[in-house]
Amino acid sequence: MSAPAKVVDLAILNATVVDGTGAPAAVTDVTADRGRIDRVGPFRGRARKTVDAYGRVLIPGFVDLHGHSDYSLLVDPLARSKVCQGVTTEVGGNCGYHAAPVFGQIAADRRDEYARTVGLEVSWATSAEYRARLREARPAINYAQQIGYNTLRSAVTAEHARPLSGAERQRLRDLVRGELSEGAVGLSYGLAYAPACFSRTEELVDVAEEVAARGAFISFHLRNEDATLIESLEEAVHIGRASGAATHVGHLKTFRRPNWHKIDRALSILDQARRGGLDLTVDRYPHLAMNTQLKFILPTWALEGGVQATRQRLGDPRVRARIAAELADTVAGEVREVLISLVGLPEHKAFEGQFLDELARGRDVWAMVMDLLALEGDAAFATFFGMSRENLDRILQLDYAVVASDASVQPVHRQAGGGRPHPRCFDTFPFFLADWVYARRVLSLEEAVRKVTSMPAARAGLKDRGRIQEGLAADLVLLDPEALEARVSYEEPLRYPPGVDLVVVNGEVAVVGGRHTGARAGRLLGPAGELTA
Repeated sequence: MSAPAKVVDLAILNATVVDGTGAPAAVTDVTADRGRIDRVGPFRGRARKTVDAYGRVLIPGFVDLHGHSDYSLLVDPLARSKVCQGVTTEVGGNCGYHAAPVFGQIAADRRDEYARTVGLEVSWATSAEYRARLREARPAINYAQQIGYNTLRSAVTAEHARPLSGAERQRLRDLVRGELSEGAVGLSYGLAYAPACFSRTEELVDVAEEVAARGAFISFHLRNEDATLIESLEEAVHIGRASGAATHVGHLKTFRRPNWHKIDRALSILDQARRGGLDLTVDRYPHLAMNTQLKFILPTWALEGGVQATRQRLGDPRVRARIAAELADTVAGEVREVLISLVGLPEHKAFEGQFLDELARGRDVWAMVMDLLALEGDAAFATFFGMSRENLDRILQLDYAVVASDASVQPVHRQAGGGRPHPRCFDTFPFFLADWVYARRVLSLEEAVRKVTSMPAARAGLKDRGRIQEGLAADLVLLDPEALEARVSYEEPLRYPPGVDLVVVNGEVAVVGGRHTGARAGRLLGPAGELTA
């Protein structure tokens, strides 16, 4: 008597499979069982759930290497804005900003900020306590964390604009070493932001050496992405070389029209570093506008000391005059290119979706901005336009460039009262494939899929993600190429992208026909796999 046929949890039949490695697409079947990919090839058994995928494309789940959902996963653990576009894994802790560990004055500031803006209780201090909160929340996507240099330095120094003492430098090294041993996948620098903007390069090399010793990677939000872009890239390359750490440059761009020509020199620096042996990659979102806190329109010196110190400066007439004069020199021509995307106070909600020149209505625009920041603090966000389409295409075609969102989970139910988050929050990855592969044919499907799956997974050291291969985690996305749309809407960004028919996270179906099933099968990940403590 023959043994009974094996019954698997899920069978996806007749799909055009693009496995994430860059190998040619092939029509075949893929099955999943107990959270893992069971078979890639013709299937003749039985499955508890079967999907006929004829005419559709099956790929690994998108690995978002540059995410910012460190706190918002606790606000919306269903992670709808991410998983409904096919993201199954996010790497957080980017741009120097992480959720844990957090202590000192920065911990008090975070408690106040998140309680006031999203009603989140920040009750943890250590990474172990934070991971316990995430496990309790049961997020719908997998999450891995980098350590944010800015958050650590703020905790150690209270954002002082001074060189670190020897004891402080050693304290930071010890903290980074400890976090990497507990499962962090890397270390990020937000060098455009306080307090890292006040750091000396040698202080940054210090902690990068700890990263290199453990085979992890360092990532950069550069000190500057416009006027001193070249010098900032050279600094990042120097830190990578001096420390020996694998190096990643986040959201590579040439911001502001007068700097577009710098793309040739920028790419030359990166190419030379790679030819010289540096393990270097970059990421970029496929859009021509960026989004960040409105306060970063201010001069760097005005941000020293944190939120309250900045508010005090904005209340001083002499300091306001100095800030206004600097803004008039540096960004005066951009008032028509800065869109208020989100504010915290109800009386300012009407500002959302308006450009600065519209809001000013004849008033002094910089006085208006400073008044708004004095009231909103860190809660005001803006979308900044001013990037080149040609340069974007050149960046995304680099064989060492991955696509990432630079976005957090957006709790749509909390956006009902307003807000214009960047479209990348909802449609980074389907839009990238729709535009670069199907509409303009800039990249092959196989190469484009590699940039959003196996490449980012490898950069973060996530060995069982980003590929369709037997034995690996069953994170899968089924796309309908004919339904994908190559359009972006900054005016109406709160929409789930069409063309994402099925999303599977660790073997559980999270999205069917663009609708969330309620499944919350995400795991906390580290270089060695799932984190259990």
